[in-house]
Amino acid sequence: GLENRLSVAGTPGFMSAEAYDGDRCTPSSRVDAMRWFAARDWYAMGLCLLLMKLGESGGTVVHRHGRTVILPSHDGPSEVLKQGGVAETQMPLDLLVLIRGLTDADVASRSGPQEMRRCDFLKVAVAELSFLARGGDVVPLGL
Repeated sequence: GLENRLSVAGTPGFMSAEAYDGDRCTPSSRVDAMRWFAARDWYAMGLCLLLMKLGESGGTVVHRHGRTVILPSHDGPSEVLKQGGVAETQMPLDLLVLIRGLTDADVASRSGPQEMRRCDFLKVAVAELSFLARGGDVVPLGL
């Protein structure tokens, strides 16, 4: 089946628990299997948004091979996203709610594309990407 053909791959800090632990997907349909596997990517997207918005205060700075990168905290996003945590004071509420949803530990409850499209903070980016997907050209802002 589909679950037997996929292996674990990715940057560990950006992997959801089910991906990192190699949990097996036992879907009732191909659509369910694709949703389960896509949820791993939505988790990573939530971490990317968190780090893009919070920078160093949202993760751990790592220096390796002449490069400096920010990776998610070893404890996962829960500490940064907790009520009263640093994220609450440094980002719009709709983005905070989206990131919490994208990084939900429960795969079935994890947010996805619909929630991304509804997030006010991302509306301009989503509109531009939709325009590009329909074959539009990007016009640089300010010109």
